[in-house]
Amino acid sequence: MATLREYFDTDFPSVLNAASTLTLTINQGGSATAFEVRGRVHYDFDSGTKYVSYFIPTGPEAYSLCEGVAMNPQWLFDSVKGVAVRAGYPGERTHDAADLKFSGRVFLYTEDLFSAEHVGSGNCGGPIPEILARSAVPGNVSSKFR
Repeated sequence: MATLREYFDTDFPSVLNAASTLTLTINQGGSATAFEVRGRVHYDFDSGTKYVSYFIPTGPEAYSLCEGVAMNPQWLFDSVKGVAVRAGYPGERTHDAADLKFSGRVFLYTEDLFSAEHVGSGNCGGPIPEILARSAVPGNVSSKFR
């Protein structure tokens, strides 16, 4: 059986992606702790959109890290800005990844268990879905937790 990290690394094989490691710092009680979060920008040229996924390290700060990356997908977009991605068929006009629109889809991979208070009950509600709704194109957020 695959690990969660292996699922993160291999999910969405039909779209191009650019990966980057973000270093996020959490200040708590007068001390700062740095965490590395692996992220991928997925370029779906068929739909004209891009979306993001993150692998969140296990630990007591996992929820805060999820909040941070969900509220700030631009951090990941900025970190892969130097990667030029174009798609197209021979003889046709190419499409540039810079022209793709953010769909609002954010996939969070974490082995930590969050309380129902954090993720809400059912398919929507709670702080994480609300955070995603604020950071996305209006009407384009669908969050599900399993």
